[in-house]
Amino acid sequence: MQTSESLNAKPSKSENSLESFLEDIFFLNSEAIEELKESFSSLFFKKGAVILTPNAIENELKFVVKGYIREYISSNGKETNINFYGPNDFTTNFLSFTTGKKVITWQECM
Repeated sequence: MQTSESLNAKPSKSENSLESFLEDIFFLNSEAIEELKESFSSLFFKKGAVILTPNAIENELKFVVKGYIREYISSNGKETNINFYGPNDFTTNFLSFTTGKKVITWQECM
């Protein structure tokens, strides 16, 4: 989710990761990839960072470059894992992302 600061900047590892993913999976040409990459920005989180909480409205589509994200539900002090996302995975709460409804899950960086 990272783009270069200028046209002459060397692509970062994360930019290459997203670019490779788009080329390999979606068979996009370089023009389409550049257009898509412009919609992404880089966000870096430390282990343990909570990046989505219940009652939030999801407004981001995330692409995991390094590390893992755990998605879970917490009820009465008990956590139940829903999914794990790793390198080259996209993650979002799709229902909230597309409808604006509040989420019931947590997402935490591992």
